[in-house]
Amino acid sequence: MTILDADRLLRISLKFGINGVSLERAVDSLLSSGQRQILLNLDGITAIGAKGLGELVSIFARVARGGGEFKLFNVTAPVQQLMSVTKLAGVFGCYETEQDAIASFARVEPLTDRAQA
Repeated sequence: MTILDADRLLRISLKFGINGVSLERAVDSLLSSGQRQILLNLDGITAIGAKGLGELVSIFARVARGGGEFKLFNVTAPVQQLMSVTKLAGVFGCYETEQDAIASFARVEPLTDRAQA
């Protein structure tokens, strides 16, 4: 499992550099190395624009196609409201804390009626 800390521009800070890399680039690198459980820490992110929201959706789809899971945690109230308004709250796994998000990977989701048929 990998936990990424985003800045307000949804860039991932590198431990050895000043500049961040794009979230998409960081996730692509993780996927190519076989990582399939990715958490994004949104602590302090108070707004996400249309471009950033589209990027999150694109990344979610890319990770899911690769058999992985992409989840969000420390989602601030304004971002949670955006997720609700855009109906994306049900798409992304959004968790209050890092511990809740990590624990969610261990849970097995129940089959839906559609999946059982």
